[in-house]
Amino acid sequence: MCQGDLIALKIIKLLHENNFKVPEDISIIGIGNQEISSLSIPALTTIDINIEHSCYTVVDLLIKRINNPQKPYESITTNGFLIERDSVKNLTKGDSI
Repeated sequence: MCQGDLIALKIIKLLHENNFKVPEDISIIGIGNQEISSLSIPALTTIDINIEHSCYTVVDLLIKRINNPQKPYESITTNGFLIERDSVKNLTKGDSI
């Protein structure tokens, strides 16, 4: 799993240049669901983190902190969802990881 889709795509390219096959030899997952992830070969499995909602949440939290610097620290969580494409090996019963 990579920090972002672009890093995942660079790793896929590097693996290809070194004669590794994705997903046959190694599975790759990105994060971000950028448009290019569906255009790559193989198409990149990725996690859609709903960047618009995440940004709204972060900006809202920053504004609250600016308006009230003594406010207790908060942790926020935003849920993403998996976009299954072709860069992850489909394991069936009896396959090894």
